Amino acid sequence: MNIKKNKSLLEFNTFGVDVTAAQYIKVTSEEEIISAINLSEKSKIKPFMMGGGSNMLLTEPVFDRAVIHVQSKGIEVIDDDNSTVTIECAPGEKWDDVVAFCVSNGWGGVENLSFIPGTVGAAPIQNIGAYGQEVKDTLQSVRVFLTDQKKIKEFKNSECKFGYRNSIFKNSLKEKAVILNVRLKLKKEPKLNISYKGVREIIFRDEGATPGLKEIRDAIITLRKEKLPDPAELGNAGSFFKNPEISEESFAILHRFSPEIDGFKTKEGKMKISAAKLIELAGWKGKREGDCGVSEKHSLVLVNYGKATGAELKAFAMAIIDDIFNKFAIKLTPEVNIY
Repeated sequence: MNIKKNKSLLEFNTFGVDVTAAQYIKVTSEEEIISAINLSEKSKIKPFMMGGGSNMLLTEPVFDRAVIHVQSKGIEVIDDDNSTVTIECAPGEKWDDVVAFCVSNGWGGVENLSFIPGTVGAAPIQNIGAYGQEVKDTLQSVRVFLTDQKKIKEFKNSECKFGYRNSIFKNSLKEKAVILNVRLKLKKEPKLNISYKGVREIIFRDEGATPGLKEIRDAIITLRKEKLPDPAELGNAGSFFKNPEISEESFAILHRFSPEIDGFKTKEGKMKISAAKLIELAGWKGKREGDCGVSEKHSLVLVNYGKATGAELKAFAMAIIDDIFNKFAIKLTPEVNIY
């Protein structure tokens, strides 16, 4: 366990915001995770769990928390039968490394989640999803340390209360449950999902191509590279806003005045519409104010052109939210966690 005081988090968050943590603790095992939490609480500094730093925006120049940087690794097969394989993943594993591992072994269920930044520990919290898949589709269970009760508990899929970019770990158990491992159940003969037009177009560029797990993964990596800026080159946290869900009545009114806005019906009977389209129609795509901006590639992505502070990026995001509400009477919600 490596402990440092007044540590810069610049290299640890993909927005590239320079923030100083009161305390920084690097941990590489389950035992160290629990020890670091107990240590920070004894020091009367509130713990803050960090993985890949890819879905957060830090807004204070001094972050008065004990940042526990989880870097525990490991992928283990714990069950293998004729049709499925169950793997257990450590929270510090890079999510895309897990996807690559599954695809290389011919196990399906997460291939559409290729190239999503961040670590395994963040995946169930956010219920990450892309191109027709969500982590809840394959997640069997999550093992956590409950910080208030000081005990380890396993949550089965049904207990995680998964929703669109949402879970129990983002609500009633927010900052109260620390992910220790995640179990995924993959299929040996999966039903492939190539419902997204862009994915199909890339796969079938070559006449006679046959889609498989690797072809889907490769297509999605290509698509994400084309559409999303690389955080190593331009600070960002991926999609900043959730796609809003509104009633069918509200959508009918919206569509009457803005027929270019499409929507699709969710299982809950709501209409989900593209936040990216709303932002683009409002004139924000490619817009820049100081070092804050909206990506020219994708209007859902806010970018740091160099020296923007977290507070400036937050204010820029709030300005977009206010403008969209004034123009379309729809309130956008950040997907990124703001601290």
